[in-house]
Amino acid sequence: FKDEVKLLEKYTGKKSVVLGDTDPLIGRAYVETITQPGELVILPGGHSVQSENPAEFNKVLSDFAEQCFQTLYHDL
Repeated sequence: FKDEVKLLEKYTGKKSVVLGDTDPLIGRAYVETITQPGELVILPGGHSVQSENPAEFNKVLSDFAEQCFQTLYHDL
């Protein structure tokens, strides 16, 4: 995971990380580390929150994409 942390520390674009509140594999402290600066969204679910809770996950993804597009087109 050290490579992920190094890569994400250098990344300057928008980022959002979604974590299942009962994820047995990825700890919240680790996710908070790789998310900063950025948005951490915690949804009901485990490690596969995108398939365990697709409606909420898709809403988070859609909202994030909208924010990115607004930023992009605002700067044009």
